[in-house]
Amino acid sequence: MQLGSIGQMIRSTHEAPSRNCFIVPVSLQIETNLGDMHTALLYFGSTTCFMDVLFGHTHSIPEVVKTKLIQVEVLDGKSLLSGAIIEETIACDLICSPRHPVILGLS
Repeated sequence: MQLGSIGQMIRSTHEAPSRNCFIVPVSLQIETNLGDMHTALLYFGSTTCFMDVLFGHTHSIPEVVKTKLIQVEVLDGKSLLSGAIIEETIACDLICSPRHPVILGLS
């Protein structure tokens, strides 16, 4: 995929919580197997990256149990409905997020 076509695929979304978000194409590569194309929410308001738990399980992404629970506060100031984060992948905290299975923040 050429760089220009990636730029054309990036789009803002009405599903995104603010104007600081974009939906971007991503491809997951685990070990040497290149995966299918998916979309990710690129969210400039997040201080970390997240992945939907079911999405991680479906794609056999290795998980690690966190040594310290992490409480997450969402945009409206409330705690994340799925509770504290207790697991992570190599690069993402695992949460319930079926609408945006991958959320890339500024970690």
